[in-house]
Amino acid sequence: MRAFNSSAPTKAIIAGEHSVVYGGLALAAPLDNRKRCMCKVSDAPKGKGCISVEDIVGSGKYFPDGRYEDSDGWFGAKAKLIEFVLESEERDIGELKIALTLSKNNIPKGTGHSAATAAAMSLCIYGALGIKPAKTRLFEAMQAFEAVAHGGRPSGVDAMAVLSDSPLEFRRRFLADGTSKLDFEGVGLSLPRGTCILLANTLRAGETPVTTAGMIRKFAETKKIPKVPHELSEDARLEITSPFDELVLDIRKEMHEKGNPARLGKLLTKNHALLREAGVSSIGIEETLDIANRSGALGGKLTGAGGRGGAALIYCESREANQILAALSEMAIRGVKVEFSTRGACLE
Repeated sequence: MRAFNSSAPTKAIIAGEHSVVYGGLALAAPLDNRKRCMCKVSDAPKGKGCISVEDIVGSGKYFPDGRYEDSDGWFGAKAKLIEFVLESEERDIGELKIALTLSKNNIPKGTGHSAATAAAMSLCIYGALGIKPAKTRLFEAMQAFEAVAHGGRPSGVDAMAVLSDSPLEFRRRFLADGTSKLDFEGVGLSLPRGTCILLANTLRAGETPVTTAGMIRKFAETKKIPKVPHELSEDARLEITSPFDELVLDIRKEMHEKGNPARLGKLLTKNHALLREAGVSSIGIEETLDIANRSGALGGKLTGAGGRGGAALIYCESREANQILAALSEMAIRGVKVEFSTRGACLE
């Protein structure tokens, strides 16, 4: 039997979510809160191999003929990822038993949990097959997972951020043939000295989180956008993205060790105001940000898709972090301090 582990960072979109769907600029950073996957590989009788997955949301098994068992309805995305890996590599699992165990992770919705899960799983499956995948192939496998997990075509922002060793700047470029390409580059972003980011889970008891696809539709409905992004003219897309791009560029200017904390906090809050006006905030996100601001935060915004159960990004001085987290906890809101990761998805 062989045994090895993989891990992948989660991520936060610092600025530009939703706008990036229409070609706007976005900033994202991998986070040191990592999803881990333990893999055990053993021989199986011919035709009796399988890939089993144990996760906090449930378990499942994938068989050589493409069938899979699903304990609670959450295995579909994992099955799609496994199918992609096997078909793209023209491999089968007839004589292998691959057992994957995913770690529990307390990171809130909207911070790349599914992308981190997909990256960690992919690395273990490729490793079990004796394959070292190119980053592009790993990205494709993750996108297959994300399309099922989020109920629609993913932008690729989460996948690229989780694979990256540093923060990234993104822009979606629309091509003449009706397709689009995500351009990205690593950028040396850091927080001003003496400050930090907190992430809060705004999902309240009894609530069901909304999907990313649902919030993308909500953004379009609120903004009265009549067509899907690639069917819009360039001028129409610019009208949507320009107010966001201006803020993203200003936020980037303050994201360095000597940046101005007060100004950065105000800019993040302005970015949130645009998102709230676009209908993608929620009562839970607004209450969380209000508590944080009254407890000493410099500013904050939703991060990711937003909506019911979405994550809140809170920016504060490091010395105020515990006070803010305590205030949130008193209202049954779970928060966690995060740092940017310098290590993307990898085998360990």
